[in-house]
Amino acid sequence: MPRLVRAEGQYALDFALDAIDFIKVFIIWAVLVLFSIKILNYIKVNKLSKRNKTIIWLSTGLVALFIWSMIKHDSRPYEGPIDSIFNKMP
Repeated sequence: MPRLVRAEGQYALDFALDAIDFIKVFIIWAVLVLFSIKILNYIKVNKLSKRNKTIIWLSTGLVALFIWSMIKHDSRPYEGPIDSIFNKMP
């Protein structure tokens, strides 16, 4: 029965699903950073340089990768300190 529930050899599917999850996390961060860059360019007299934009986008990718890895490899996904705050709410 366990073999019927969990298909063997689906590593490519696991990789694709992990990639989709990372893209979801990255999109959230990318939208936030895009709005932040637009606001900074609107407020500042000098526009952000290409180098600064590249650093911001690479940092965004690293933050998204870190968050995705924390989501993916959490050994207790429903017992952490943040989850305890949400479980105490009515």
